[in-house]
Amino acid sequence: MPLFRITILTYILLQTLTSSSQAIGERYWKRYRGMADSVVISRLGLDVFKRHVYTEEQVHHDLSDLIYLERDSPIAWADRSEVGTRPLYCFFEYEICLDRKDGGPTIRFALSPSGLILNDEPNNGLVLAERGQNGFAMSIKEFERTALENGYRWGRSDQHRTLTWAECDNLNSLSTGGTYEFTIGRHIGEGFQAGVECSYLFDIIEGIRFDVFTGEILQQGIFQVPSGIACHGSQL
Repeated sequence: MPLFRITILTYILLQTLTSSSQAIGERYWKRYRGMADSVVISRLGLDVFKRHVYTEEQVHHDLSDLIYLERDSPIAWADRSEVGTRPLYCFFEYEICLDRKDGGPTIRFALSPSGLILNDEPNNGLVLAERGQNGFAMSIKEFERTALENGYRWGRSDQHRTLTWAECDNLNSLSTGGTYEFTIGRHIGEGFQAGVECSYLFDIIEGIRFDVFTGEILQQGIFQVPSGIACHGSQL
C-alpha cells in the first residue's frame, strides 16, 4: 500500500478517536436541560416554573442532577463538560417552593436523549398535566388573603407557611397521582408519633390548607402537618 494512503488512513483514525473522546459541548447539554424544563412547565405551567421552581444550580443544596453513560455509573451534571459520549439518560431534580430560602418538595425524573420520561411514577412530584398545566389557582398572597378572610391570624414569630406534596388516591394509579398543598396559619405546638425504628414528627397548626391548583380549602382549624422523621437519634 502506498505510503500516502497509510498516512491518510492513520490521520482519519486519529481524528475519529480524538473526536470521540472530546466533550460533546455545552449546546447539547443546554438542549437537554431545556427538554427537562419543558417537562416541568407542561405539568405546572410557565408562571409556577418561573416563580416557584429551582434547579440544582440555583439552590446549591439537596438536589442532584446526574448523567448516566451506564446504568450504575452516574456523573454529576456539574461535570458535563468532561463527558465525551451521549448519555443513556439524565436524571433531574427540581425544588418547588414558596421562595428560594424556604425549601420545599422535590420533583425528580429521568429523561432519555429523545425526551422520554423514564420514571413517570406517583411520587416524582410531577402532577397530571390536566391538573397543573394552568398553574396555581391563586398567587401565594391571594391564598394568604383568603386565610385572613376566614379569620386566621399569625405573627412573625409563630407563622407556619409551607408548600407540600400530597398523594391523591383517587387519581389514575398508572400515572402521576399527587398534588401540591399550601398551608398557612399559626404554629401552636409540636408532637410525634412513635414507630418501631423511627418517630414521625409533626407541627400543630391553627390555620388553613389549600389545593394550590383548584383553590379548594382542604382543611381548616387545628390540625397536624408532618415536619420530619427521627431515627436512631438523628433527625431527617
